[in-house]
Amino acid sequence: INKIVIPGGRIILVVPAHRILFSNFDKNLGHFRRYSKKELIDKLREAGFFIEKIDFFNFLGPLFWFMNFKVLRRTSISKISALISNLFVPIIDLVERFIKFPWGLSLFCVGLKKDSRE
Repeated sequence: INKIVIPGGRIILVVPAHRILFSNFDKNLGHFRRYSKKELIDKLREAGFFIEKIDFFNFLGPLFWFMNFKVLRRTSISKISALISNLFVPIIDLVERFIKFPWGLSLFCVGLKKDSRE
């Protein structure tokens, strides 16, 4: 990504968060890892990006994920579970507009590519 983004350009990333949540379901989704906030920041800075914004989102997701894919060791999600979790999305979104939680199922990040002369 660093090679195709021009200096002053931005990248937007949404990545899975919290290594402890990594499961076979993640593998089935094509995930190779889950990131800590610090790890993502460090990797982007190392690649020459300034972090403009980084936040967790889906504060209820880790509980659902942990129970289903770590404790119960499921490797897929049922249609009914997906439907139920989707019902919570508008509520979660509304709450997260006013409260920033220090955890979440995913990380949202905006990185600005630094000028190579900086």
